[in-house]
Amino acid sequence: MANKQSGLGIYLRLLSYIKPYLWAFILSVFGFLIYAGTQTAAAKWLEVFVDAIENGQYEYRGYLAGGFCWYFLSGDRGISG
Repeated sequence: MANKQSGLGIYLRLLSYIKPYLWAFILSVFGFLIYAGTQTAAAKWLEVFVDAIENGQYEYRGYLAGGFCWYFLSGDRGISG
């Protein structure tokens, strides 16, 4: 019969495999945090953009156009690969 391990035991065993690559693991977690922050900022920027258009606040159009260009030039369009 197969040896049953607890979920925690399996998780700790899998984490032991990353010890030689701990720096890459930490770097990837940091990268995911940056990505999550930029996604939140992009959603907030889009909210401001839509509200400015709806309310006719065209004095911010320079900032909105700059943000729009930055967003698309940065390659952050949800395209994977």
